[in-house]
Amino acid sequence: MFDRQPIGDDFTWMHSGQLGATKINTSNGAPNGQLLSILDACLVDGFNVQTVSSVTINGSDIVLTFGLPHGYALKQKITVSGSDDPLLNGSYRVISLTTDTVTLKISGVTNTAGIVKTKVSPLGFESVIGNSKPLIRGYRSKDPTSTKTVLHLDMSYSAGAGYAATNPAKRAMVTACADVDASGKPVGDYFASVNNRASTSNGSLFWYESRYQRKDVGVSSDSTPLSWVIIGNGKYFYLFNSWYPYVDSTDMRDFYAFGDMASFSDSDIQNCILKSAENYNDDTTIYYTKNGAAISNYSSGVLKTGYFIGTHSGVSSPVPTTISYGNISQDVIYSGYSSVGNYSKINAVTNSMLLCPAYLYTAAGARARMPRLMILPFTIDARAVDLSIMDDMLFITVSASSGTGTADKNRGAFAFDMRD
Repeated sequence: MFDRQPIGDDFTWMHSGQLGATKINTSNGAPNGQLLSILDACLVDGFNVQTVSSVTINGSDIVLTFGLPHGYALKQKITVSGSDDPLLNGSYRVISLTTDTVTLKISGVTNTAGIVKTKVSPLGFESVIGNSKPLIRGYRSKDPTSTKTVLHLDMSYSAGAGYAATNPAKRAMVTACADVDASGKPVGDYFASVNNRASTSNGSLFWYESRYQRKDVGVSSDSTPLSWVIIGNGKYFYLFNSWYPYVDSTDMRDFYAFGDMASFSDSDIQNCILKSAENYNDDTTIYYTKNGAAISNYSSGVLKTGYFIGTHSGVSSPVPTTISYGNISQDVIYSGYSSVGNYSKINAVTNSMLLCPAYLYTAAGARARMPRLMILPFTIDARAVDLSIMDDMLFITVSASSGTGTADKNRGAFAFDMRD
């Protein structure tokens, strides 16, 4: 039952340190909507277009050589176009690389001619609103087997009551909906009751582009770009997004997620989730609710990290969920920061790290697995392993604080399973 569930098992990933990646600048006067530009590039368009100087065929290993450093990443998928051999054109995984070469695994390629270009492959979503509204977006999976749920983000709201007058936080009010109308507004809003805009005009669910620990203090004006990581495929994605330029902004990554999860029930047609920060009343809340490495025992009721769009039996109604890996005795712990029970960093039986699958629990029990996401049930030097790939596991540093306190500088981590 708890084997990996099929959820479009393909994946790709990208991060802010790559060549051509959109950066988030927190300088006073920096434009709002940089987060949406990142999502456009990673979900829909791709980025970092490069021209290949030569193609070498070594059996099924295809080596692309560039005249300059290409800026691609190991295990990432890149899109190849312009080849005279149609088998070379498409999206393929980088299986090895040097500064100016990448190697792809493709069978049957015989022709090296053409003006060959490459770019980072997008995940495979479509923009249902486009960019005609600069601060509003709607993204939907192009996969016909998905729930076709729309992720709706609106960054057009003013800072509002209680926000700093100078360089206030920038954030998107987020929801999930069945569709959007001609004006770009949600239709069939699954989380209208949670955002509760009748009582709080700016809503309650947010993805932050930049902020401080509390909303009445402005974001530090800094030209150092914030770091972000996006991982997923055409049905779901995880966004690890820094929100404050503190020394090494990987310390401040929130963890957001959207899309169809790997349900344990074949009849679960409401398996789409939205994981966000939640401030029940944005007009009166002072401290932000963090959403980083925290995991919990759902039955404690202390922490919820997101919502399913409906029940596992098919009723469209928000269902709170939390990330866990089993019967956790503590109310809240942090992946990569809290040692739990008898878990140790090195499993003596295998002489290796013991990582645990990330399950989504609701009041009804374990409902789904978060595809390829792994929990670290021990403390690790998260900053030291950030964005490193060890034994086909990608490690991502995440803030290890939750709730409304000010102690944000603890660091946890998740891992992403990159095995084929």
